[in-house]
Amino acid sequence: MKNKIQVLAFYYFKNTVIGKKIIKKINLAIFTFLLFLPFKQVSADGLTISPPKFEFNAKPGQILLDTIKITNKNNTPLELFVTVQDFVAKDETGTPTFINPQENNSDLSMANWISMEGQKESITLKPNEKKEIPFKIEVPSNAEPGGHYGSIFFSPPSPKGQVSVVQKIGSLVLVRVEGKIQEKGKLNQFFTYKDLLSENKNKAIDQIKKISFFQNFPINFAIRFENTGNVHTKVYGKIEIERYNKKLKNIGIKTVLKNGVPFEQKIVDFIPINDEKGNTLAKSFRRFDVSYQGEAFWYHHDDGNKEIRYKGFPIGKYKAKLTLSYGSGKENLTKEINFIIFPWKKITLWILLIIIGLFSLIYYRKWSRKKLEKRLRHMIEQEKKEQA
Repeated sequence: MKNKIQVLAFYYFKNTVIGKKIIKKINLAIFTFLLFLPFKQVSADGLTISPPKFEFNAKPGQILLDTIKITNKNNTPLELFVTVQDFVAKDETGTPTFINPQENNSDLSMANWISMEGQKESITLKPNEKKEIPFKIEVPSNAEPGGHYGSIFFSPPSPKGQVSVVQKIGSLVLVRVEGKIQEKGKLNQFFTYKDLLSENKNKAIDQIKKISFFQNFPINFAIRFENTGNVHTKVYGKIEIERYNKKLKNIGIKTVLKNGVPFEQKIVDFIPINDEKGNTLAKSFRRFDVSYQGEAFWYHHDDGNKEIRYKGFPIGKYKAKLTLSYGSGKENLTKEINFIIFPWKKITLWILLIIIGLFSLIYYRKWSRKKLEKRLRHMIEQEKKEQA
């Protein structure tokens, strides 16, 4: 019974506005710091790195130089080993998976191009010390045009005599090599479904049940884009919704970036797609899941804080228009789908309550009339007795 209560409590918590924000922040932190779950973790707490991602344009044979800023916020020295790996798309959500360069035969590989300028296998950071670690990328003269993907990791050593998987913190490196660049893509799927976003993100898109008839919010949209080109691209766009040929307003939350970092949220008249401008790697798929929950508004708490909430009674036939852009932004993909929201259970309940109310009123009126007639007859009989 206790476990059931805990499960139900977590289920309702993660679907609240506050719960969704906390879970989103946790997921973002895990992705940014590229943590791996160990048998026994060697802590890298207090270690920060900037920036988490590099993007370069280069010519074949060009040498690129840059630095990674790494800070030890601990009060103890920290030794870190430096490793370089390739990365590819692990799944359709944009999560990377890392491969040793000797195991990667893809023409998208670039880990062997990266070297740490003037660095040994490891570096030592003093307490509260900040270092700039230079690195060099030597693009081969015969490098394939298009996207190439690598990563630079820093990790503390494993404890001696113990089996452990070490936490790694690092930066992704994306290089676009000039030449015969092919920016191509296509929209594989666009449909609506009902189940929770958090549950379906772990499912393959073909395993999700597509429906177009709903009883209430939320209305979830799944979009699947295939990058058929040879270079990574930022896919972004929006979903606009109409009801009775009238465009709905205040239906989406847009994340505003500042220096590439989420800065604030704004209520907009569309549902944004990939407004944080994550990349879709070459020769891979990228899936986006977004939700329509009604009319958004800012709710102000008594303590001065505010949060986004939703209102509105969903009923009617809706049309959703998807517009996706990628590459230079001149390439657009569009598609329209229809869906219906009709809360028949609530409406049926209301009709039943109205019917019950009407019958109750009719019965009450008949009962009141009979009671009144009985009272009048009694008064007449009493009056006749008094006259006699």
